[in-house]
Amino acid sequence: MSTRLFSDSDEFEKPRRNIEDAPQELRVEFVDVAFTMAEKLEAMNREPTPFDLYQIICQTLGVAKPAVQPYGGLRLRTQQILIAAPWPRFFDVVLRLIDAFGLSYFSTYRERVNKLFAAQGIAWDVTDDKKLERVLPVPIATEVGAAIDELRAPEFKAALELFNAAKDAFDARPRRERDAAANAFDAMEATAKIKFGMPKATLGDVLNEVKKRNFMTDEVQQTLRRVEVLRHNHLGHGGTESFSLSPDEVDFVYVTCAAGARLFARLAVRIHDSR
Repeated sequence: MSTRLFSDSDEFEKPRRNIEDAPQELRVEFVDVAFTMAEKLEAMNREPTPFDLYQIICQTLGVAKPAVQPYGGLRLRTQQILIAAPWPRFFDVVLRLIDAFGLSYFSTYRERVNKLFAAQGIAWDVTDDKKLERVLPVPIATEVGAAIDELRAPEFKAALELFNAAKDAFDARPRRERDAAANAFDAMEATAKIKFGMPKATLGDVLNEVKKRNFMTDEVQQTLRRVEVLRHNHLGHGGTESFSLSPDEVDFVYVTCAAGARLFARLAVRIHDSR
């Protein structure tokens, strides 16, 4: 049972998904989501029961000697424990309960938790592979997914590793802004170097080759060159400016570099010069 049967309607605008925290309201509603599922399972002589959830949450958060019959009941005591926990530990509990509910009830648990996250503007969703992944608008998420698919080709193994590092930083709690943007750029640059057989080149060198052979429009080349300038100024170890990109600007760099990596991977070119 959802805690948002009315307000989850499409008639109500959802908040922006950018909260890197676990507000008290989220924790309280989460208790209702989890315990409602457990109560129904207990009624069917299945697990986990509400007491199982209480024990698991206490153990996950390191609560020593939890009361067997807590004053106010299991829900209230669990709520108090979750509210007192540091916010990253709350998300540890969310992930830990995936195993508690098991494969049979994972889809239901995931759906209800993600509806709750969306309603509270939380920046992450529980994914099919039982992780927390940062939420992106559907068209952007599709673009990032398409880039990852292209980089799964064996020749782009090194670039894929860099983009996976960018994604890990992008999905981290809290997000590692510089690492997300810098690794995304490095993944795009690596893809370009691999595609053109220029292992010692910079992105600028590859773009010179692109211009010479007329593989992209001038406007696209200039856009990528400006991203390279941004990288040198904000993301390099010896950058001319301290890191000052806003979260929205990090989103822009991350998504632009994903699209750039896909663009280079799909170019109809085979150049394997020794340079």
